[in-house]
Amino acid sequence: MRVKRFYLLAGLCSLFGISSACQLWAVITASPEFPLVQDSVLITEELEFLQSQTHGNNNSDGWALLYYQLNQVNPDTSSQLWRSPYEAWSDPLFDVAKSEFPAPENLIHMAQGHIRQASSGAVEIPDPHPFLYQWNDHLLSFSHNGSLDKTKLLALLTDFGTDSTWIVAHPPDTYGCGDWQTDGWDCVIDSQLYFFWLIRNIETTGDILTGIENGLTLIEDPLNPGSYLSGAKNFTLLDGESLYAYRSAQSYNSHKLYYSDAADPLEAPYSELVQRHQAVMTKPPVTGPASAMNWIWMDNGTLIRLRTGEDPLIISGLGNDLLMGDMNEDAVVDILDVIWLVFLIVDDESPSEYELVAGDLNFDGDLNIADVTWLVYIILYI
Repeated sequence: MRVKRFYLLAGLCSLFGISSACQLWAVITASPEFPLVQDSVLITEELEFLQSQTHGNNNSDGWALLYYQLNQVNPDTSSQLWRSPYEAWSDPLFDVAKSEFPAPENLIHMAQGHIRQASSGAVEIPDPHPFLYQWNDHLLSFSHNGSLDKTKLLALLTDFGTDSTWIVAHPPDTYGCGDWQTDGWDCVIDSQLYFFWLIRNIETTGDILTGIENGLTLIEDPLNPGSYLSGAKNFTLLDGESLYAYRSAQSYNSHKLYYSDAADPLEAPYSELVQRHQAVMTKPPVTGPASAMNWIWMDNGTLIRLRTGEDPLIISGLGNDLLMGDMNEDAVVDILDVIWLVFLIVDDESPSEYELVAGDLNFDGDLNIADVTWLVYIILYI
């Protein structure tokens, strides 16, 4: 069955109550000659804008900042990682952490930040992002923006209940709630299980990029119901040498992600500044010099790898190519799709996997009158 490009209708995710909440930020030097201190004006502005995302909204469930120094793949997390359960806007510790980045003695090579809006697991704890994992003498650091089904992730990690060896050897955190297999399960965070899934694929392939690609390919295929995971999968992952970023959302306008590769001069009136770092942000600054950087919208299903001294490696098409609501596969969502959906609901035959995924507009795993209601609403108002 043919599969088309994924053009989810703008605003669909917000209708279902899904919004871009957590904020991601990650940076890496563009040239080996220049640590991030050379871009202190731009870096500070990015951090201040990141901090502002907790002012007057709901991103209040903690924050974290981590940096790697030049030639360092194992940062000292006792001095180079800050975590806090408080909102960044009013937390003096964020200002302390922010002041480390312009300090020339730190020779910062890459860094990662996360502002949390809890959607899964324990709350009122120091922001668990970034999740950390030691692999091949590298400390991998992972932050996620989105919400995923923990039960499905656990099924993937245990080969659908047939082999729990890996997850038992690497138990997810419960933050004091008890054993993850019993009372502590409610406190397990979906993002850590998502990270574990990518880690398993990295360990299997022996390569970070290949492992990420393999892991994403398996969970992004809507025609493979056993492994497919709906939901936003945005992340940044650092290993001390490369910065990986991925965007996968349930709609065109939700869970945005941008990157800037320092390939173009800053726009006026800040053209006198020279950008010497590459950056990834959920929301770029809207004023000041950092807003004049060449921020590039990441298409859905796009994975990028940023490395110092190299052009960005861009891998597109990893996200599913499904047009939600397009029941008759004509690349348009219209009244004909309503007729098709009604027919599928009243017909005795089971829908194909494509039809089930395309028609399940309220994500309850079934086709019913509620999906027809959503489809009519989409056609009329979106």
